[in-house]
Amino acid sequence: DEWAHSKNLHIMSLKTARDIAADILENKKIGFESDFIVNGSLPLEIDLDEKEIGICISLDSKRSPFKNTLNLIPKIVSVGVGCKKGTDFIHIYTAIKEVLSSYNISHFAIKSINSIDLKKEEEGIKKTAEIFKVPFYTYSKDELIKIQGDFSKSEFVKKVVGVDTVCERAAIMGSISKKLIINKTVVNSITVAAAIDDYEVEF
Repeated sequence: DEWAHSKNLHIMSLKTARDIAADILENKKIGFESDFIVNGSLPLEIDLDEKEIGICISLDSKRSPFKNTLNLIPKIVSVGVGCKKGTDFIHIYTAIKEVLSSYNISHFAIKSINSIDLKKEEEGIKKTAEIFKVPFYTYSKDELIKIQGDFSKSEFVKKVVGVDTVCERAAIMGSISKKLIINKTVVNSITVAAAIDDYEVEF
C-alpha cells in the first residue's frame, strides 16, 4: 500500500491488498497487468503467468483479469464542470459519475474538479468535490480563453460568462498534460468534460 500511495494510485480493496501481502510473505507469486507503460524491472514476486491473484493498474475499476484482482486506479483525471446556479450537489455528483462510467473510468481516478471563477462559491460543486475528496479549482474567463483546442461552443454560455465553453477548458486547466479525453457531455443541464495526465508505472 505504501508503494501504491507513492505512485498516486487508489487502492480499491484493502482486503485484497492484505491477501496479496500475505501471499508475498509466503513466497507465493502474484500476477500483474497494467493499461499503462511500465518502467523498471518487475519485482521478483510478480509472475505474468499467474491468474489466481494479482494487481491490475487501470482507470477501469471493473477490470478483473485475475480470480482475485486488486485494482489500483491512477488519480490522473481532471474533471471540468458547468451548471446552473443552485444546482443540487447530488445531481452534479451523479452526472460526473455517469459520464466517467460511460467511458469505463472510475470516479476514484478524479484528481480535481474545475470550473470558472463565477462558480467559486457554488455549493453543489464544492460539496461534490468534498465527497470525491479532491480539490475544487476555479479560473477566470481570461485564463480559460487562452486555452487552445477544438472545443464545443455555446453562444449562450459566451454571452453569460464571457467564454464559449467552461467544462472543457476548465478540465484542461486542471490537467498537467492538457489532454481532453471526454468532450462536453450534458446530463440534466450539467456539463461535464475530462482531461487526463500522462502516467507511467515505475518500479
